[in-house]
Amino acid sequence: LDYYEAYVKPSFALTEQFTLGGGVYWSPEFTAESGDGLYVEVNGAYVATPELTFSGAIGQQQVDAAGFFAGEDTYMTWNAGGTYSAMGLGFDLRYVSTDIDNAALYDDRVVFTVKRAM
Repeated sequence: LDYYEAYVKPSFALTEQFTLGGGVYWSPEFTAESGDGLYVEVNGAYVATPELTFSGAIGQQQVDAAGFFAGEDTYMTWNAGGTYSAMGLGFDLRYVSTDIDNAALYDDRVVFTVKRAM
């Protein structure tokens, strides 16, 4: 894979508990020679306790190649979930989905992830 992207991801703490952010990601050659790729996202997070944070995002992915994503050249994506931090680990449970409905690869999912920052 010969791939790279540039991005800008600003965020703003609206209160001590609530953060609002966004991101713009661009690649001059998206996966499988599909041309320019652009992803734009709005996201937010709410710190319920020092250990528990709820967050979500909505975004749109697009590429130059017509029909690259199961017949579509753009699609919407969204997620919502929570992360619980304990023992130096982050336990994240998240619902993820897209508006593509003609390919199982893009179906709704619930994802559980264990993270550790190094």
